[in-house]
Amino acid sequence: MNLFNRIVVVLLLLLMMAFLVLTVVLPDPVLTTIAQGISQIRGNLYVYYRSYLLGAVPLFFICLVLLYLEVRRTGRDTVRITQVSGAQVEMTTSSIARSLDYEIGKLPDVLKVRPIVISKGKGVVVRLDLETTPDIHVPAKMQEVAQVAREAIEDKMGVKLLRIAVNITQAPYARVEEAVAKARIEMPPPPIPPAGEQPPFMDAP
Repeated sequence: MNLFNRIVVVLLLLLMMAFLVLTVVLPDPVLTTIAQGISQIRGNLYVYYRSYLLGAVPLFFICLVLLYLEVRRTGRDTVRITQVSGAQVEMTTSSIARSLDYEIGKLPDVLKVRPIVISKGKGVVVRLDLETTPDIHVPAKMQEVAQVAREAIEDKMGVKLLRIAVNITQAPYARVEEAVAKARIEMPPPPIPPAGEQPPFMDAP
Protein backbone atom coordinates (compact mmCIF):
# COMPACT_ATOMS: atom_id res chain seq x y z
CA MET A 1 0.00 0.00 0.00
CA ASN A 2 2.88 2.40 0.69
CA LEU A 3 4.28 1.82 -2.81
CA PHE A 4 0.86 2.44 -4.34
CA ASN A 5 0.52 5.66 -2.34
CA ARG A 6 3.90 6.90 -3.54
CA ILE A 7 3.06 6.15 -7.17
CA VAL A 8 -0.29 7.95 -6.96
CA VAL A 9 1.18 10.98 -5.21
CA VAL A 10 4.03 11.26 -7.74
CA LEU A 11 1.64 11.03 -10.70
CA LEU A 12 -0.70 13.64 -9.23
CA LEU A 13 2.17 16.01 -8.51
CA LEU A 14 3.56 15.61 -12.04
CA LEU A 15 0.14 16.30 -13.57
CA MET A 16 -0.38 19.33 -11.37
CA MET A 17 3.08 20.69 -12.18
CA ALA A 18 2.53 20.18 -15.91
CA PHE A 19 -0.84 21.96 -15.73
CA LEU A 20 0.61 24.90 -13.80
CA VAL A 21 3.50 25.26 -16.25
CA LEU A 22 1.11 25.24 -19.23
CA THR A 23 -1.20 27.83 -17.67
CA VAL A 24 1.78 30.12 -16.99
CA VAL A 25 3.56 29.69 -20.33
CA LEU A 26 0.50 29.33 -22.59
CA PRO A 27 -2.43 30.85 -20.71
CA ASP A 28 -4.63 31.68 -23.73
CA PRO A 29 -4.72 28.24 -25.41
CA VAL A 30 -5.18 26.41 -22.11
CA LEU A 31 -7.99 28.62 -20.82
CA THR A 32 -9.65 28.65 -24.27
CA THR A 33 -9.59 24.85 -24.39
CA ILE A 34 -11.11 24.65 -20.91
CA ALA A 35 -13.86 27.13 -21.82
CA GLN A 36 -14.68 25.25 -25.04
CA GLY A 37 -14.89 21.98 -23.12
CA ILE A 38 -17.28 23.50 -20.59
CA SER A 39 -19.48 24.91 -23.37
CA GLN A 40 -19.60 21.54 -25.14
CA ILE A 41 -20.57 19.77 -21.95
CA ARG A 42 -23.39 22.27 -21.35
CA GLY A 43 -24.75 21.64 -24.85
CA ASN A 44 -24.85 17.85 -24.35
CA LEU A 45 -25.32 17.72 -20.61
CA TYR A 46 -27.62 14.67 -20.55
CA VAL A 47 -25.33 12.51 -22.73
CA TYR A 48 -22.21 13.46 -20.80
CA TYR A 49 -23.97 12.94 -17.49
CA ARG A 50 -24.86 9.34 -18.33
CA SER A 51 -21.24 8.61 -19.32
CA TYR A 52 -20.03 10.35 -16.20
CA LEU A 53 -22.43 8.31 -14.05
CA LEU A 54 -21.20 5.02 -15.53
CA GLY A 55 -17.63 5.92 -14.63
CA ALA A 56 -18.24 7.74 -11.35
CA VAL A 57 -20.11 4.96 -9.51
CA PRO A 58 -17.42 2.24 -9.81
CA LEU A 59 -14.70 4.84 -9.27
CA PHE A 60 -16.39 5.88 -6.03
CA PHE A 61 -16.36 2.31 -4.68
CA ILE A 62 -12.73 1.86 -5.74
CA CYS A 63 -11.82 5.02 -3.83
CA LEU A 64 -13.80 3.75 -0.85
CA VAL A 65 -11.85 0.48 -0.80
CA LEU A 66 -8.51 2.30 -1.15
CA LEU A 67 -9.49 4.66 1.66
CA TYR A 68 -10.30 1.70 3.92
CA LEU A 69 -6.96 0.06 3.12
CA GLU A 70 -5.19 3.32 3.91
CA VAL A 71 -6.80 4.14 7.26
CA ARG A 72 -7.16 0.62 8.67
CA ARG A 73 -4.88 -0.34 11.55
CA THR A 74 -1.89 -2.29 10.29
CA GLY A 75 0.57 -4.38 12.24
CA ARG A 76 3.71 -2.73 13.57
CA ASP A 77 7.10 -3.49 12.06
CA THR A 78 8.75 -3.90 15.47
CA VAL A 79 8.12 -5.87 18.64
CA ARG A 80 9.36 -5.22 22.16
CA ILE A 81 11.91 -7.58 23.70
CA THR A 82 10.58 -8.69 27.09
CA GLN A 83 13.78 -10.04 28.65
CA VAL A 84 15.57 -6.68 28.90
CA SER A 85 15.11 -4.78 32.15
CA GLY A 86 15.77 -1.08 32.59
CA ALA A 87 15.55 -0.32 28.87
CA GLN A 88 13.02 -0.46 26.07
CA VAL A 89 14.46 -2.55 23.27
CA GLU A 90 12.60 -3.41 20.10
CA MET A 91 13.35 -5.75 17.21
CA THR A 92 12.02 -5.63 13.68
CA THR A 93 9.77 -8.41 12.48
CA SER A 94 11.94 -8.79 9.37
CA SER A 95 14.92 -9.67 11.60
CA ILE A 96 12.85 -12.33 13.35
CA ALA A 97 11.76 -13.71 9.99
CA ARG A 98 15.36 -13.95 8.78
CA SER A 99 16.39 -15.74 11.98
CA LEU A 100 13.55 -18.25 11.57
CA ASP A 101 14.53 -18.79 7.95
CA TYR A 102 18.07 -19.62 9.04
CA GLU A 103 17.23 -21.81 12.04
CA ILE A 104 14.46 -23.84 10.43
CA GLY A 105 16.27 -24.07 7.11
CA LYS A 106 18.99 -26.10 8.86
CA LEU A 107 16.54 -28.86 9.83
CA PRO A 108 16.72 -32.10 7.86
CA ASP A 109 14.07 -32.72 5.17
CA VAL A 110 13.22 -28.97 5.00
CA LEU A 111 13.70 -27.65 1.46
CA LYS A 112 12.23 -24.15 1.69
CA VAL A 113 11.06 -21.85 4.48
CA ARG A 114 8.81 -18.82 4.16
CA PRO A 115 8.25 -17.20 7.58
CA ILE A 116 5.64 -14.49 8.12
CA VAL A 117 5.97 -12.57 11.40
CA ILE A 118 3.27 -10.16 12.59
CA SER A 119 3.59 -7.97 15.67
CA LYS A 120 0.57 -8.23 17.98
CA GLY A 121 0.56 -6.34 21.27
CA LYS A 122 3.40 -7.66 23.44
CA GLY A 123 4.44 -10.53 21.18
CA VAL A 124 4.40 -11.92 17.67
CA VAL A 125 2.23 -14.25 15.64
CA VAL A 126 4.19 -16.48 13.28
CA ARG A 127 3.15 -18.40 10.21
CA LEU A 128 5.62 -20.81 8.60
CA ASP A 129 5.11 -22.08 5.07
CA LEU A 130 7.43 -25.04 4.57
CA GLU A 131 8.33 -27.24 1.64
CA THR A 132 9.68 -30.61 2.74
CA THR A 133 10.68 -33.93 1.32
CA PRO A 134 7.73 -36.27 0.67
CA ASP A 135 8.78 -39.04 3.04
CA ILE A 136 8.59 -37.15 6.35
CA HIS A 137 6.36 -37.92 9.33
CA VAL A 138 4.22 -34.78 9.25
CA PRO A 139 3.10 -34.55 12.93
CA ALA A 140 6.65 -35.14 14.19
CA LYS A 141 8.11 -32.60 11.75
CA MET A 142 5.51 -29.97 12.66
CA GLN A 143 6.29 -30.45 16.35
CA GLU A 144 10.04 -30.18 15.66
CA VAL A 145 9.62 -27.01 13.59
CA ALA A 146 7.37 -25.40 16.20
CA GLN A 147 9.88 -26.21 18.95
CA VAL A 148 12.81 -24.77 17.00
CA ALA A 149 10.81 -21.64 16.20
CA ARG A 150 9.80 -21.16 19.83
CA GLU A 151 13.40 -21.56 21.03
CA ALA A 152 14.67 -19.13 18.39
CA ILE A 153 12.07 -16.47 19.21
CA GLU A 154 11.68 -16.71 22.97
CA ASP A 155 15.05 -18.07 24.18
CA LYS A 156 17.48 -16.50 21.71
CA MET A 157 15.68 -13.22 20.91
CA GLY A 158 13.64 -12.67 24.07
CA VAL A 159 10.38 -12.06 22.19
CA LYS A 160 7.07 -13.56 23.33
CA LEU A 161 5.55 -15.99 20.84
CA LEU A 162 1.77 -15.67 20.99
CA ARG A 163 0.78 -18.13 18.30
CA ILE A 164 2.43 -20.20 15.58
CA ALA A 165 0.96 -21.92 12.54
CA VAL A 166 2.92 -24.34 10.36
CA ASN A 167 1.81 -25.15 6.82
CA ILE A 168 3.68 -28.01 5.15
CA THR A 169 3.82 -28.73 1.44
CA GLN A 170 5.56 -31.92 0.40
CA ALA A 171 7.69 -31.71 -2.72
CA PRO A 172 7.18 -34.31 -5.47
CA TYR A 173 9.51 -37.33 -5.41
CA ALA A 174 10.88 -36.50 -8.86
CA ARG A 175 11.92 -33.02 -7.74
CA VAL A 176 13.70 -34.35 -4.64
CA GLU A 177 15.56 -36.98 -6.67
CA GLU A 178 16.59 -34.33 -9.17
CA ALA A 179 17.94 -32.10 -6.38
CA VAL A 180 19.90 -35.01 -4.87
CA ALA A 181 21.37 -35.92 -8.24
CA LYS A 182 22.35 -32.31 -8.87
CA ALA A 183 24.02 -32.09 -5.45
CA ARG A 184 26.02 -35.22 -6.21
CA ILE A 185 27.16 -33.80 -9.55
CA GLU A 186 28.24 -30.53 -7.94
CA MET A 187 30.28 -32.30 -5.22
CA PRO A 188 34.02 -31.79 -5.75
CA PRO A 189 36.00 -34.91 -6.67
CA PRO A 190 38.16 -36.49 -3.96
CA PRO A 191 41.75 -35.22 -3.82
CA ILE A 192 44.35 -37.20 -5.77
CA PRO A 193 47.23 -38.26 -3.51
CA PRO A 194 50.77 -37.59 -4.64
CA ALA A 195 52.63 -40.32 -6.48
CA GLY A 196 53.80 -43.07 -4.17
CA GLU A 197 51.45 -42.08 -1.34
CA GLN A 198 48.80 -44.51 -0.18
CA PRO A 199 45.22 -43.24 -0.77
CA PRO A 200 43.24 -42.71 2.48
CA PHE A 201 40.89 -45.33 3.88
CA MET A 202 42.55 -48.15 2.00
CA ASP A 203 44.55 -51.01 3.45
CA ALA A 204 48.06 -51.47 2.16
CA PRO A 205 48.72 -54.79 0.37
